[in-house]
Amino acid sequence: MGKHSRRKKKSGRKKGQQDETNDTTSSSLLNQIRHSNPETRHAALAGLMNTIFATDSSSTSNNNSKKIQIDILQAIRERVMDKDLECAQLAAACLSNYLEQEQQENNNNKERKIITSSWTVVFLQRLNECITEIEEKKSSAENNNNNPSVLKREKRLWAMIMQCLSAICNLVEMNHKALTQFFTTTNNENTNNNINSIASLLSVLMVGTQQFEKNKNNKTNDLAAATTTDTILYFNEKSLIYAAQALHSALDDNMDLMKQCTATTNFWNVIRQTCTNSSLPLSCRLHCAGCIVTAWNLSTSEDDAVATILLSAVTEDVNPLLCTILDQYTTASLSNTNSNDDLLNNIRLAQQKLKTEEADNVLETEIIRKVTERKESSRQIARRQKNAQQQKKKKEKAKQEQEEDTPMEEEEDNNEDEGASNNKKVQSNDKDACEAFELAKSEWYKKQAPLELALEVLANLTGLRMPPLLDEDDNDIVMDEDWGPEQEKMLLEEGEGDTTSLSPLDISLINTIVQSRIPNQLMTVLKILCSNSTNNNSTTETADKVVPDTIQDSLQELRSKCGACIGNCMGEHFAGSSWIATVEGNENNDNTSVVVVGLLQQLCTVLVESNGNHNIANAIAAGLRSHSIIREQCQPDDLTVFIQFASSSSCQREAIEILGILCSCETHNEEVNRKVCSTLLSIETKENVEIQNEIFNALMDIYGNDGCHPAVFESLNVLNYFQRITPKFKHMIQQRQQQRDSNTEEEDQVVLVEQFKETLLNASRFISYKKGQL
Repeated sequence: MGKHSRRKKKSGRKKGQQDETNDTTSSSLLNQIRHSNPETRHAALAGLMNTIFATDSSSTSNNNSKKIQIDILQAIRERVMDKDLECAQLAAACLSNYLEQEQQENNNNKERKIITSSWTVVFLQRLNECITEIEEKKSSAENNNNNPSVLKREKRLWAMIMQCLSAICNLVEMNHKALTQFFTTTNNENTNNNINSIASLLSVLMVGTQQFEKNKNNKTNDLAAATTTDTILYFNEKSLIYAAQALHSALDDNMDLMKQCTATTNFWNVIRQTCTNSSLPLSCRLHCAGCIVTAWNLSTSEDDAVATILLSAVTEDVNPLLCTILDQYTTASLSNTNSNDDLLNNIRLAQQKLKTEEADNVLETEIIRKVTERKESSRQIARRQKNAQQQKKKKEKAKQEQEEDTPMEEEEDNNEDEGASNNKKVQSNDKDACEAFELAKSEWYKKQAPLELALEVLANLTGLRMPPLLDEDDNDIVMDEDWGPEQEKMLLEEGEGDTTSLSPLDISLINTIVQSRIPNQLMTVLKILCSNSTNNNSTTETADKVVPDTIQDSLQELRSKCGACIGNCMGEHFAGSSWIATVEGNENNDNTSVVVVGLLQQLCTVLVESNGNHNIANAIAAGLRSHSIIREQCQPDDLTVFIQFASSSSCQREAIEILGILCSCETHNEEVNRKVCSTLLSIETKENVEIQNEIFNALMDIYGNDGCHPAVFESLNVLNYFQRITPKFKHMIQQRQQQRDSNTEEEDQVVLVEQFKETLLNASRFISYKKGQL
């Protein structure tokens, strides 16, 4: 008992000592980070960089960034301005990786966001110091291009710039308070050290471009100097990309910053020069193109001077760049080399090899474990092998068995001795297979990255600017109680080809987009992305032909962005455009002299191949809503596709909307009406308020017209459906209202709930109106 009691006390002391140890460790680490000796500071920061702030730390420890103490983060932030450039670089790298982890984990800790927002000024200040030093030493460096000390210093400066810009990108994209700090440093002339965010990033683009072109053309026979120059070139390239990306992200929906950019001397000239410089990284050029398009969308029609300058940049610089990227992608994908099929096959083969190696690793590990657990003596092993040999001799010929068993004996005798070495070989093979798999995926992402960014820019470009709001006196459309599907159809028909709401600059841009065949190129890209070879189909594909989930997610993202671009090009503002009447394969022939495969059929095909991508379905809905020529192309097979997707799919809501548009705007027979109505009434909404909202709208659009197959309306008890489901729909809205109130940051939910309430009101009026007819 005495011993047991003493152990308890000892355990208690250890627990207390552990708490004290944690505090002591934290304090010791802070002291090392703030130590007067740069070597001590460097060692502490290097240790943090390779452990807590390592880029792969998230895979070994979940929510790792939340465990880092704030005082440690603040101490590291202080070291960003360290006089020792290596220490400063490590500190910036630690914070950059930390911010990246925060972004991946979607950490919304308000206290930490406030703290990290103040880092923006620190990174900008250090960035300015590095750029200033590079500019001051530029002339001397030109005379000593291959001087080891000059190259070493330049390498550290660009590494520091890269880390600062990486951190600024993460801050601007994930932290609204940091974005406010970014704008404040730009707009306030009284900030410390007169830091100007826009001027700083503009300096990186100007100085970085000069250095990038110089280092790219710098040829030397000195191996050490060449290696250092290549490293500088890498840091330089990343710095240019991050600088353009930070500007692109900061300008998004930021009218004040756009005005400040326009007021900055030479800003748009530098952006345009960077966008058109073919020697620079493509991602950098695309981000600059994104800056121009974002500013164009923010410009108002009243400000014709600025809008004219931006439109010139869009048509002369951005549009050709985007066309080139789409052309290069389609050419490479349709060729026999470096096509999507080749890249995907490489991924499949590498994945299959990795799975085989992993299975072999598990099997051999298990065999080695069993052999080790037996702990047999040599005599026992020999006896067991002898018995096994005798059993085999009964089944096979004696000579063959002796030839095969003799070497096997020796191998099994040494199995236990060679277990460790065999295990190492398996792990080595497994590592090689894993590296090959990651390399194959990397090649895929490398090819798709420019396309993805180009599609993002195109989505903003084809979305056009918001038209100026009409005064109440100018809005002569009155939606009274007699408003119904007939009036809706008349409004759609009157609106087709109506561009009166657009300014001459917007009309000019639309013409440029159509004449450069961007919509047609987008359709070609979408067909490539939705080809059968890129799809996973568990019923027809074998395991070795399945594309990894990460690649499938990448493909779906690309399809969604491409579908969004096409949806914009099918909007009402593109009415009358020649591309809407596109017939597949009719580029050199008259439309009437070929087999018609209209735009709707092409989109239906890719919709099926993409397994119901909702953005592609949205594009179809936009085309049907805005263009009668698209509605007239609808064939029975197309209608069957829409009905199938409306029953159950990832684009169910959009498919329901499509059925409502077709049956309310186009004449159709009773059989079609009954089939569509039965489908809508039989859909299981499963308390999904968005789906129920779309069903109500579709049914009201179809049967709001009293002459639209009243016999079907009565025989299928549509009115009874409304009376049963409306109370449930009201309850769904109340639940969504509560969710919206608990999450005030989601502004989109506010708009959605108001739309649901409007549908509920219309459904109640619809019931009253139909009751009055009975």
